[in-house]
Amino acid sequence: MRAMLDQLMGKDRDMPLDQRVVKRKDFADTDICKHALAGLCPFGLFANTRSNMGPCEYEIHEDHIDWEAIKAEYDALPEREKDRYGYERALLRLLQPLVSEMDRKVQKAQERARLESMPKPLKPEQQAEVDDLRAQAKELTERSEKLAEEGDVDGSLAAVTQAERLRADADAMVKRYSAPDRFLEVCEVCGVFIQLDTRDAEARRRDHIEGKQYQGWLAIREKYKELQAKHGGGGYPPVAPPAAFRETEEGEVRDEAEEQDRRRHSRSRSRSRDRSRRYDDRDRRRYDDRDRRRYDDRYDRDRRRDDRYGGSHSRRDRGYDRY
Repeated sequence: MRAMLDQLMGKDRDMPLDQRVVKRKDFADTDICKHALAGLCPFGLFANTRSNMGPCEYEIHEDHIDWEAIKAEYDALPEREKDRYGYERALLRLLQPLVSEMDRKVQKAQERARLESMPKPLKPEQQAEVDDLRAQAKELTERSEKLAEEGDVDGSLAAVTQAERLRADADAMVKRYSAPDRFLEVCEVCGVFIQLDTRDAEARRRDHIEGKQYQGWLAIREKYKELQAKHGGGGYPPVAPPAAFRETEEGEVRDEAEEQDRRRHSRSRSRSRDRSRRYDDRDRRRYDDRDRRRYDDRYDRDRRRDDRYGGSHSRRDRGYDRY
């Protein structure tokens, strides 16, 4: 109850008026529901039903005392600026899997309804009753033909009439025994089963159309269709709130996502330069090491030659003091 009062009247509702801090809510505040701003928050549609989606990540919705002013502020934005906030695309991305999952449930429910509404096979004892009636009807038909050949027209007509009555009884018995337990219809909006073989079938249908399940999923489907027509096949997460927006020198609004892309490309170029510099340093060290090894090999070879021939030439004369 306290949380509900805080949401409706503010956390300083019990303070004297002269001590309250009056802070006007902005539509971009983090506690304002962005889905409701875009037109529909699905989390509050199915309270106390089996389709309950749990609490919304945002706190303030249409029941807030300042909602009309908050919504009017957002609605007054140009379409281009609304698109930069990305609330509608975020809502589209939220509704997309909900509609797809419900379509899957509807298809599965329709298959179940088709199977449950099919005629049931007759049990052996039921089939035996039907076969007995049809056998009696066949015998009466044959007797009718025989009586007609003998000239007993009245007897023939009576036998035919009785045979037809037995056949009708057999057909009615088959229909009664094979009737399904119930006839079901599936709502294509919310996937709910509607039983049709009851006296109050029409009343059930009206109650269903007026219920939370149907009305909620109808609102979701209509909003999804509207956003899909407006923004195309998919959505992306909303951009950063206005606090992260910055004004450029030209007076053009640049959102945080664009700024992050710029910084990411800048870091990428910096890493490329650092990598190139490391490669150059590594190549330079590799070449220096190769020259040093060549020098050491030549120095050792000449020193062995001098030791062998008495050292006729000094190592300094060969320029080994250069290193």
